[in-house]
Amino acid sequence: MRTSKTYIVLIATLALVLIALSSIPIYTVLEYDPPSVFNEASGGLSRYFLDTVFSKGVDIIYSFSELSYYAKSSMYALLIVGPDKDLTDVKYVVEWVRRGGMVIVLDEYNGSLSLLKYFGFDLGTMISAKASTICELNNTKLVIYLNVFREVKPSTNSTVLCRYGYVPIAVSLNYGNGKIIVVGDSSLIINEIAIKASQWYRANMAFIDMLTEWRHLIIFEGARVYSQEFSYVILRYISAVLSIFTNLLKYALDQPLEIRALVILITSFLSAVYTMSRYGYPRKHELEFIKSSKSYEHIYLVLKDRVVQGVEVWRKTFEERIYRMR
Repeated sequence: MRTSKTYIVLIATLALVLIALSSIPIYTVLEYDPPSVFNEASGGLSRYFLDTVFSKGVDIIYSFSELSYYAKSSMYALLIVGPDKDLTDVKYVVEWVRRGGMVIVLDEYNGSLSLLKYFGFDLGTMISAKASTICELNNTKLVIYLNVFREVKPSTNSTVLCRYGYVPIAVSLNYGNGKIIVVGDSSLIINEIAIKASQWYRANMAFIDMLTEWRHLIIFEGARVYSQEFSYVILRYISAVLSIFTNLLKYALDQPLEIRALVILITSFLSAVYTMSRYGYPRKHELEFIKSSKSYEHIYLVLKDRVVQGVEVWRKTFEERIYRMR
C-alpha cells in the first residue's frame, strides 16, 4: 500500500511539473474592478444579476451580432454598463433600436463613445461627487443616488430625464421603433451600493426597472478586459516555497548553536501541529492487554504468555529445519 501511494505521489508530481512547463492557461480573471455580472468585488454587478435574474430574466451576450437572434426586439432591453474598452460593431445596436429594441447605456468614461456619437450624444464634464438627484420618467419623479458621474450632452430631439443642478446626466432618444437611454454613471447598481447603501440600491434598481419598462434584460459583457494566468505560475509557487525553506535553512546555519537549536525546536513543533491537524492524533497501540486492563500484574502475565508462545513457535520451526537437514 505504501509503495502504491509513493508511486501515485511521484506520478502526480511529475504531471504537475509537466503541466507547469507546458504554459497552458489555467484560469482567467477580470482586470480592474469593472461593473460586470461576473465581478463579485465592490465594483461588480453580481448582486444586481442575482436580484434580477429571478424577477424578470437576464440574458448575457458577448457580441452585438448576437442581437440578431432576438426576433421580437420590442420585448427586450439591452443594458451596457461601463465598457472597459471601445465598443465595436455598433451597427448591430443601431439596427436593434431601429427594429424596436431598447438600449440603456450606463457610462461615465469613453468606452461607449462610438455608440453615443452615432445617435448624436456626447459626454461632458466629470463630476467627482456622491449625491442624490431627482429624475422624471413618464410624469413620475424618482430620487436616485450618484457616485462619480458625468454630464451627458443631449442630441437633437432627445429628452433630459435627470439633472444634477443644471447639468443633464440622463437623456432619452426615440429612434425608429425603439429607444436609447444614456446615463452618465455606471455605478448605480454596483455591489458597493447594495452593501453600504441598500436603500439607494433599491431606489436605483427601481429607476433601472422604469427605464427598461420592465422588459427582459440582455446584459452586454463583451467589452471586458481579461488576464490569463498560465500553468508556469505553478513553478513560481514551487520556487517561492523552496526559496523560503532555503533562506530559513541558511539563516539557521549562520546563527549560533542556541539559535539553531531554537529554530529546530520551533520547526519540529510547527510540523507536529500541522501533522496532527491534518491527520489527527496518533492512535494508541491496540494491544489486547491495554484494551482489557491496566494492571501491571495482568500486563506481566500477558507478556509472559506471548513470550512463551513465541519461543514455542521458534522451537518447533527450528526442530523442523533440523529434521529436514537429516
